Amino acid sequence: MTTIQKISLYFIGGGSDKVYNAQIVQVDSSFVVNFQYGRRGSTLTAGTKTTSPVPYEQAKRVYDTIVKEKTGKGYKLLDGQNNETTVPVPDKTAFGHVPQLLNAITEDEALRLLTDSHFILQEKHDGERRMVRKHDVVTASNRKGEEVGVTAEIVTAMADFPACVLDGEHVGEVLYVFDLLALEGKNVEALPYITRLAHLTTLPFNNTIRLVAPAHTTDEKQAVYLSLQAEAEGVVFKRTDAPYIAGRPNSGGDQLKYKFYETATCHVRTVNNKRSVEVELRDGNQFVPKGNVTIPPNQLVPTVGQLIEVRYLYAYPGEGSLYQPTFIRLRNDVECDDVSGLKYKN
Repeated sequence: MTTIQKISLYFIGGGSDKVYNAQIVQVDSSFVVNFQYGRRGSTLTAGTKTTSPVPYEQAKRVYDTIVKEKTGKGYKLLDGQNNETTVPVPDKTAFGHVPQLLNAITEDEALRLLTDSHFILQEKHDGERRMVRKHDVVTASNRKGEEVGVTAEIVTAMADFPACVLDGEHVGEVLYVFDLLALEGKNVEALPYITRLAHLTTLPFNNTIRLVAPAHTTDEKQAVYLSLQAEAEGVVFKRTDAPYIAGRPNSGGDQLKYKFYETATCHVRTVNNKRSVEVELRDGNQFVPKGNVTIPPNQLVPTVGQLIEVRYLYAYPGEGSLYQPTFIRLRNDVECDDVSGLKYKN
């Protein structure tokens, strides 16, 4: 384990003379954020802000939040104690693979595809897009094609996999895999999806890396569609004879998505009291406020300028707020949405 960034802060006032230390520590290819606090000169209480190793970007956000919170309470930097990054960390360099992105369809179109034998159906998982490559080591990229950190759990779970490039969605500790770009040194993007799917079924999936089950027949698709409506983000339809084509088509496409509820990627405008933030969306060259979102107790409160994914029922016309907004997660792999993409109340 290597400490790549650390800070020591102190506070004197009201009879107190205390210190607070924090560090970002590299563990294999992932990172943890540790802390120690107490009276200066005494034995410090130690702990961690990350119960398991996380990608560097997530660890840095946690670390920066700690520093901002403590300095906001009057803590000051101990002279000569701040140590910036001393070893390389994952940067946003090209990964070599850009994911295939999907266009949205209406409910009527989704119902039609349930009976179209050229399309299979899969659950749409609500996480962060990850393309994971195993060669000599395990590496990963986000939806922008930028290299990002890989959790220790995924590295371990890939041990029995052959050399390959997987496309999936990272949700919590699980990578849900739905496509295959390369296998044993051979690029398979030009193969029909049904063939890529057949290759996927031969891989040693486990509790950490799971294959998203496909539904093929009309009866199977209808049953899965109905069962997912109350609990999933949505469904994806994939044309069985289509190759893998990176990027997003201007319209239509061979892979399509239908979401059971609406989401928006919002910019944090202000941080309120009682675990709430005000959010805003783009409208041309300016930002338009879209109301407040409560942050759950088990989540870090985002800082001003960060992007968060918000679930909502609809938006009021004009400059109205989002109705029934719910915080989903932080986002660092997409841009802020535009108001033109919102679903508005009739």
